[in-house]
Amino acid sequence: MYRIGIDLGGTFIAAGLVDESLRILDKLSVPTNAPRSMAGIADDMAALAGKLLERSGLRREELAAVGVGVPGTANRENGHLEDANNLGFDDEPFVSVLEERLGLPVRFGNDANAAAWGVQGGRGPGGLLRDDDHRHRHRRRGHSEREALGRRQRRGGGVRPHDHPV
Repeated sequence: MYRIGIDLGGTFIAAGLVDESLRILDKLSVPTNAPRSMAGIADDMAALAGKLLERSGLRREELAAVGVGVPGTANRENGHLEDANNLGFDDEPFVSVLEERLGLPVRFGNDANAAAWGVQGGRGPGGLLRDDDHRHRHRRRGHSEREALGRRQRRGGGVRPHDHPV
């Protein structure tokens, strides 16, 4: 089975088609044009998936699922995208909207966690990493979230709201 991976960013929406070995077969991107509605962004993601299928000659039935890396919090309990400030989203029904357009199961996770999973060769535990994994790393090292946030601010680095929730 094949899969499509989508990176929903504030500037571009990038999509790639991968085979069972996670080898990238094709990729496309379009501008995000944020801020705009979740429906408009979902339409673009579905169009990218359709173009990847068309260019590859595959049928929708040959796809296992679509995975999406999103900015903000991926609430897996209700399928909502929360606190995606760069897109202008506070609480959007992301998974249901996208599944309706794609006719395929959709899995999503925070984009930084999805990138880490990809660096691991796509063999992360049970799919995309949990949204709070970055907080546990700081605790295991003996640092609190506030300490990590304070160090980053003293260095002059930018902090996005979903990096270190309070």
